[in-house]
Amino acid sequence: MVKAKANKSAKKHPRCIADGNELLRFHSITFTCSLGMDGLTNLCNFPSCNVCNIIRHGFSSKVENGKGIYTTASSGKAHDSIEVSEEDESKEKRAMLVCRVIAGRVNKSQDPDECLNGGYDSLAGQTGIYSNLDELFVFNPKAVLPCFVVMYKI
Repeated sequence: MVKAKANKSAKKHPRCIADGNELLRFHSITFTCSLGMDGLTNLCNFPSCNVCNIIRHGFSSKVENGKGIYTTASSGKAHDSIEVSEEDESKEKRAMLVCRVIAGRVNKSQDPDECLNGGYDSLAGQTGIYSNLDELFVFNPKAVLPCFVVMYKI
């Protein structure tokens, strides 16, 4: 019934008939609290704790790097995307978010202005050997849903 109704309004609202282009992606972040350690499951209220803020409120509407929320097709690429000084690296606690992402209409031109003005929902970054969407910048934070959190220390 929903699809039939969407098909009737296809000319007026073409995105209604699309499946959303859903992908499973990775997003790596650092965190400051003790979540996950010694069985601790309560989220903290520290403004600097990225993982608890994302779990509690979702991704920020602030655009990262002027492009969008950075997601990757592989966890290794997501891990490497965080810049950490060598002295801080041994103390750094990280979280790998496994997210469901609605990529929507993907622009592969590398021009963010064209994306925002052209009705695109995301921007493809560098392409990889095994994927044509190794990096994906998603404009709408509501299109990125964290499903799993893997916490680790280097």
